[in-house]
Amino acid sequence: MIDVAYEKLGDDPQQEDLTMPTNQRSTTTAAVAAAAVTAALIAPLPLLSGCGDCCNEPPTDPPTKAVTLQERQIDPRSVFGKIREVSIGEDFKVRVVGIGEDLKVRKVSIAADRPGLWQMVSIGEDFKVRFVKIGEDFTIRYVSIGEGAADSPLN
Repeated sequence: MIDVAYEKLGDDPQQEDLTMPTNQRSTTTAAVAAAAVTAALIAPLPLLSGCGDCCNEPPTDPPTKAVTLQERQIDPRSVFGKIREVSIGEDFKVRVVGIGEDLKVRKVSIAADRPGLWQMVSIGEDFKVRFVKIGEDFTIRYVSIGEGAADSPLN
């Protein structure tokens, strides 16, 4: 039988009945210290303004609700540059039409630097679009000349 010496882990009244071998004390002390540091890092920081949880003040800012594409004003002229077609996770839903478009689009291979010029890419996009048949954010028509906003006097 191995003789093991035991000692108390401090003067904490809650730990008076807890004893452990002295050769394991440093390992346990380090584990307790590591757990305390981890808990301090994970604990959320209190907000500087009233949060309603840790103080009696009401929250200063109401929670923001998610804005749908229909609720925000979309300017199709701002959608130009490198465009990637996706099936999910789009920035805009676009429908291709023959007449009555919001934006006239010309596909280019380089220098899509003004409204109506789209460079179709696989990576490094400025915008992601999904082509739909219904529920679009705006409509486009492909052209070979005269790209830009459909209501522009220059077109």
